[in-house]
Amino acid sequence: MKTKQITGLFAIACASIYFFSCSNGSSTSKMLVNKWQIESFKSADFDKEMTNLKQMADTTKDTMMKSQVAQRMQMEQAIMEALKNSVIEYKADSTFEMKVSFMGQAQTNKGKWVLLEDKDSKRLIQTDDKQKKDTMIISDISADKFTVTSPDKSVTVVYKPAPKS
Repeated sequence: MKTKQITGLFAIACASIYFFSCSNGSSTSKMLVNKWQIESFKSADFDKEMTNLKQMADTTKDTMMKSQVAQRMQMEQAIMEALKNSVIEYKADSTFEMKVSFMGQAQTNKGKWVLLEDKDSKRLIQTDDKQKKDTMIISDISADKFTVTSPDKSVTVVYKPAPKS
């Protein structure tokens, strides 16, 4: 029984050392620790939705429907513009805090992050306080810019340093 406990504790200790070295020891993680604001957000699903709405607006003859589609397109664009006000802060203690404001409603999400690096990729894994896990691939990071993509390449987010407040 004691051997299993010691083996289990040893495995946990090794895993902790590995994750600590991955998230705190690299230059990527040091550059990540900062306050970042979304500069641009590109989504294949959003682009597809906007293309469909534009096609509907171009082909419908009903003026009421045309007006509704135009309003929906404006709303979707407003959502994307509002995303650019989002700020995420990655802290050295492997926690993050994201502030999103839309239509006068402010929302703050908090959680933990870990950076897993190997020779082929840098994966940023965020787990928020509701235990929702999100994995993104860091495709570029410098002091001036930080770019992540979803594993399936359908979403790309470019961050810039947030203005000092």
